[in-house]
Amino acid sequence: SSPALPSPPAVGAVACQGALPLDVDVTTSVDLFIFDKKPDQCYTNGEPSKSNGLVEVLGAWFTVLGAGTKLQVSACPAKLYVYKGGDCNNLQCVDKVTYKDESQCTIEFVSEPEGSHNLILVEMFELGNEGVPFEAPLQISVENLNKKV
Repeated sequence: SSPALPSPPAVGAVACQGALPLDVDVTTSVDLFIFDKKPDQCYTNGEPSKSNGLVEVLGAWFTVLGAGTKLQVSACPAKLYVYKGGDCNNLQCVDKVTYKDESQCTIEFVSEPEGSHNLILVEMFELGNEGVPFEAPLQISVENLNKKV
């Protein structure tokens, strides 16, 4: 069974700073929480829903230690956003995948050099006609593709 990580505190717009570390080649079960996010070059979902220019997000932030290897992150059903840059206020978009079906829950990217981190935002979206958020713990896995022969 997967190790369960505690949910970080929902700290508003700086939820990125509470990012949970993810181990490579492990599947982790995590709870999601609601926080505010500033739109950026990766995250352009709709218009800001709040007067302060922020968007309310149901999701979680994660951090992965880089080694310059190709990583694959999977989380279904969810949208995935990968960033680089150590400062949560100055993140650069690496790549994103917005969920359309089960085939689009995975993103591959070359991780940052050894000693640096990538930040990953996993966002859940509303499911069903009632607009009820998907509340079950989300399974997220990180796989090192460079190890395959």
